[in-house]
Amino acid sequence: MTDLGAISRKINGYFIHQNKIQFFQKEEKHRKKNENLHQINQKILSLVDGNLHYLFNSIDNSNFFGVTKHFMDRFYHLPQLLKESVLRHISGNDYEIRSQIGMKGRAAGSVGLIYDFTASSFEEAQMIEKDYKDRMLGEATRVLLAYWKRANKKKMFHFVDRLSDVMFEIADEKREIYFSTKEKTEFWQNTKILMRTQLTIECEVKPKWSKKPQLLRIPHRMLEIKADLSDLLEKNYPNEVAITVLDPVHFKERASMATAITNSTLKLRPSDIMLALTLQTRGAQRRDSPAMPFKESDLIDLANLSRTARSNVRTARARLSKKIGALRSRGIIENHEMSGGIYYIKTANQRGRV
Repeated sequence: MTDLGAISRKINGYFIHQNKIQFFQKEEKHRKKNENLHQINQKILSLVDGNLHYLFNSIDNSNFFGVTKHFMDRFYHLPQLLKESVLRHISGNDYEIRSQIGMKGRAAGSVGLIYDFTASSFEEAQMIEKDYKDRMLGEATRVLLAYWKRANKKKMFHFVDRLSDVMFEIADEKREIYFSTKEKTEFWQNTKILMRTQLTIECEVKPKWSKKPQLLRIPHRMLEIKADLSDLLEKNYPNEVAITVLDPVHFKERASMATAITNSTLKLRPSDIMLALTLQTRGAQRRDSPAMPFKESDLIDLANLSRTARSNVRTARARLSKKIGALRSRGIIENHEMSGGIYYIKTANQRGRV
């Protein structure tokens, strides 16, 4: 007679054994992934001058986080760079968006932008171009700032972090639940765009060995990130990444100068990010001035209200005034007044040095 109980116990034992094998396989895979990321991080740090990869100790991190000033003084020209960009077909399915503008004053030189991508046709490339510009003027820039905020918390230009911890920096303050697969995929998509975007910075320097100023050219990727390949094969995003927000070797002593950005900037709507960043960057450049003048028409463009202004200027002005008031209520602006088509704005940020 067949002992059904014995057969059942054997079957259960088999499945328990298989579950144990799968558990230990996952544990070993997770251990190896963490070791790989740790090795990547240590390799990055070994290539960096130890005196340069600590961030902005003088920044008041209860209210601000820092972004390298030499980078931020160029990055805030992003709207103009995108406006004047050209879509180019390189060869086959390879395309690029390229732009370059000159700079005046103490920041003499130029700043350029390059984004390379693939498309099956010129029509598809045009669609990707539009999507790229929309993202860079909003959500992608907010994602970039989230990585910089984590860098400040880690006190390093190079660090390893969980993707979800970076995402929480721009999440709603009251959020408690985990991020969905869709949210993580979208965040990683913006991250990949930043990884493929290069800001080319040219500036004059005066080396000790020469009486004439020399032109220094810095090719800077917005982000450099290493992720575990097995994560990306299983899903559309990694759980953990090794991140470089800026290579201080390229920027040398300039890496240690910071533009302070208010923490509340990260909680703004994507459409308000460039307005807030531009005001704070310009404020940091003239921190001893009582207020910085801005043309109302320029702020309307930065606030993504140009289309509204073309159909109804009064509505655009009213919406701009509301946005400026919202920035003040969040502590990004200390005070402002408007007179004769000019806004006079004092920002709350400060300049920091290691």
